[in-house]
Amino acid sequence: MFYENLNLELSSSLEDYLEAMYNLMLEDKRIRVKDIAISLDVKKPSVNNALTRLKEKGLITQEKYSDVILTTAGLEIAKFVKNRHSFFYDFLKNKLKVSEENANKDACAIEHVMSVETFNKFKEYCENCNPNK
Repeated sequence: MFYENLNLELSSSLEDYLEAMYNLMLEDKRIRVKDIAISLDVKKPSVNNALTRLKEKGLITQEKYSDVILTTAGLEIAKFVKNRHSFFYDFLKNKLKVSEENANKDACAIEHVMSVETFNKFKEYCENCNPNK
């Protein structure tokens, strides 16, 4: 996805890493390579590769053998990705009555393919919908 305000392109995989790190923050946990690996069910070398790319983009900082820290831009994107996921999960599960498993899986897929503009318009539309019409 392209983040126009940051002039930055991110793959869905890197978005997943940012979201996982943000979720660890919300759980008051340290952001460590092993915890990210567990959260995403990937190997530590995969996490290290992703962290290198996120560092290059200025979205995280990490000293050797220390915890990961989201930069301001990284935190902004992580919150946005989490918000998209939560919105689509809620929409699918509670409005369309999709099973929890499918709502989570489909929300994860949808969150990565919809542009920021389309997401904002879709969310605005849903918030203004009257279910009785």
